[in-house]
Amino acid sequence: MFSRSSCLLFGVITKTELEQGILTRGALTLIDVREPSEISAGTIPSSYMIPLGEIESAFSPLTTTDRSDLQFRQFNQRYSFERPEEDDPIVFYCRSGRRSAQACSLAERLGFTNVRNYEGGWLDWSANS
Repeated sequence: MFSRSSCLLFGVITKTELEQGILTRGALTLIDVREPSEISAGTIPSSYMIPLGEIESAFSPLTTTDRSDLQFRQFNQRYSFERPEEDDPIVFYCRSGRRSAQACSLAERLGFTNVRNYEGGWLDWSANS
């Protein structure tokens, strides 16, 4: 499901692949990088919200791998889900795919190795659901 794109550092994911990943619990972490004011338009099921402006701080390198550590607890409390590991499959989306591409680049620069962009974003999801 997560093949690398030859023209980008990170890969892209289609709506069909995303739906399959959502149906397979735990197969991926879906993160909406839109601003809170945009969420009223709707969200993709099973997604979590981390605005683009918070991606760098949310995914900054950890000083420990101890999941009981303060960094993990703070992430879990702030975003209401467990912080993904650096090799866990993560899909970012936004309204149209531009900000989610930025989030992918940021996450990769911070050491995350299995990130994908849902290029169509909320516009594609809502138009085709």
